[in-house]
Amino acid sequence: MAVKSASHAITSVCQKQVGRCYIRLILLSLTIVIAGSVEAASLCKAIAVIDVATTLNGTAYTVSAGSYLEPVTTYKVDKGTNDSWFCSHSLCYLTHLYRKGKKSEALRLINCRIGNVLSDGINDVTYYLDPIREKNSEDDLRRFDVINRLLDIGLCEVCADNAVNFYLKKPSSDCAKLVRQALEGNPTAIVKLTDSSQNFCQWEY
Repeated sequence: MAVKSASHAITSVCQKQVGRCYIRLILLSLTIVIAGSVEAASLCKAIAVIDVATTLNGTAYTVSAGSYLEPVTTYKVDKGTNDSWFCSHSLCYLTHLYRKGKKSEALRLINCRIGNVLSDGINDVTYYLDPIREKNSEDDLRRFDVINRLLDIGLCEVCADNAVNFYLKKPSSDCAKLVRQALEGNPTAIVKLTDSSQNFCQWEY
């Protein structure tokens, strides 16, 4: 699948907890075009060593020092300048900034490593991020694995997130049973689960 479309509202919700601000980003309507591949779900996060900002459609988004950017979905490198970014879907932040002429680290991955090439464009190269399993909880890894399996069989990102909640938190529910059958390869279950006109898995957040 070479083209993936998603339509969500964009929000940046900053939740203060123990003095840290967790940045959660939801996509603006966009179309992601990736040669032969699509973005997978990510449990990766990066901590801001210093304040770092970016803009999207004229709106500024800042990750303050000591805060987390999550999820970090890809790593991108400019072929000409060698500048690099950590991206949370459509928002990309420089990994390093120049301060008083000195290059300083701005964002540091804490639970993932740079993986294989995702796409090689004219001006930049985008890389997958691979979770470091020993730096992530078993619950997070299980959720990550199930969501990506659901994306692989054709669910949208929001649909997969809804479905995995039922699968992990309400395993006896009708949705969880359908997810289990789909993951086992049942074609009827896969059709039902990927049918956007049906409401088998609507999680109440």
